[in-house]
Amino acid sequence: MNVEDKIKLCRIVGVLLLSDGRLLDDEVDYMRELMERLELDEDEQVEVMDRIDGGTDVLTDAVALRRHGEELLGELQQASQADGIIAGPEVDLIQMIARVLRTE
Repeated sequence: MNVEDKIKLCRIVGVLLLSDGRLLDDEVDYMRELMERLELDEDEQVEVMDRIDGGTDVLTDAVALRRHGEELLGELQQASQADGIIAGPEVDLIQMIARVLRTE
């Protein structure tokens, strides 16, 4: 996975974490761990955080990550459980992304 794909994956996870309207410490920790696991440097991590907002087009990013779909869905599942509560908006977003990944 190239750096731009890693940034897209992290942005999608970030949108998921924000989808329930709150960001808890466990979720922030998960995001930091994810970016470190993906070996994003400090500037790339800042870019991820700067590009997570309501305007992030997660579906376009998901389509671009289709070849990494299983990894993306796995990260989304883990991220949705980071705070111990899988919120409805998180489930909805994961399902929407799963549908986009299955569409040719």
